Amino acid sequence: CILGLGAFYTAMTRFGLSAFGAITIFGLVVAGTMWWIRRWHQRNLVEHQDEVEQLLDLARTDHLPVDR
Repeated sequence: CILGLGAFYTAMTRFGLSAFGAITIFGLVVAGTMWWIRRWHQRNLVEHQDEVEQLLDLARTDHLPVDR
């Protein structure tokens, strides 16, 4: 992902876009992706509520050894 974003930035600046413009577009892409993941998560909480609760209960009761 980092390589892809680096290539995206390089392509934007190579096509004559200023560094500020490339960083702005990069930030919008990242913010849009985060928004999409959040909506996906919210939909999963509604559509798969029972499974999410089951997984959370499993995670809360899982007693893994702690390295010390």
